[in-house]
Amino acid sequence: PIALKRVVYAGADELKALSGIAEKTGLNAHDRIRRKEGYLEAAKDGELDFGGVCFRLGEPRTRYEISETDLARIKTVIKDARFQADVVLISVHSHQTEDGDKEIVPEFLSGFAHACIDAGAHAVIGHGPHLLRPFEIYKGLPIFYSLGNFIMQLENCPIVPYDYYEKFGLTPDAGIYEVFKKRTKDFTVGLQRQREMTQSVIPCFEIRDGNLKALEFMPVELGFGMPHSGFGWPRAAKDDVIIKRLYEMSTI
Repeated sequence: PIALKRVVYAGADELKALSGIAEKTGLNAHDRIRRKEGYLEAAKDGELDFGGVCFRLGEPRTRYEISETDLARIKTVIKDARFQADVVLISVHSHQTEDGDKEIVPEFLSGFAHACIDAGAHAVIGHGPHLLRPFEIYKGLPIFYSLGNFIMQLENCPIVPYDYYEKFGLTPDAGIYEVFKKRTKDFTVGLQRQREMTQSVIPCFEIRDGNLKALEFMPVELGFGMPHSGFGWPRAAKDDVIIKRLYEMSTI
């Protein structure tokens, strides 16, 4: 695992307003006690902890910062793996987004992938946000920031936990049809109703003597618009729409 710290940048007026709210509501009272007793470091200048979220003075935006301790540990693991193996692959699962677009690669993820290659990995394979993200050739080696879904059966569960029913105001005797119907607003929203979530690729690449020698993509689709019984299984795409989309998003 690699820890992330979410940092929200805001202007001086916004920080002052949030500080006032925290003071009036006692939102950070427990942390104040911990700092007084020496169990928590003092807040840095220009920073405010607001309910567990770090706010920092700067141009308004939200970013993630990687734990340097975790990153150093992963670099050591890569170094050790490189000592034992011919090829080192990094698999990273991440749902985080920045700038409100799931397709855009977050800064921290790009930095992490580059750091892995720099440390000796031969490829980075990403997944998590349920759709394709750009791929990159960095220092001659491939980084796939997200390959999308290979199999997607979010609504093919024979049972779901009790709290899942509770979340949507139902009880287990309602059955899975009713809970999914309510979650998807009568089957009109959700990942299975977005075509891009049903588009993927299978990369086939060859690493020889530490270098990328070949790279091909097989486009895969999961049956967008098909009846429920046939949806979610991977099949070769019949056209080049997915490959063109991947090419366009990956071209800088």
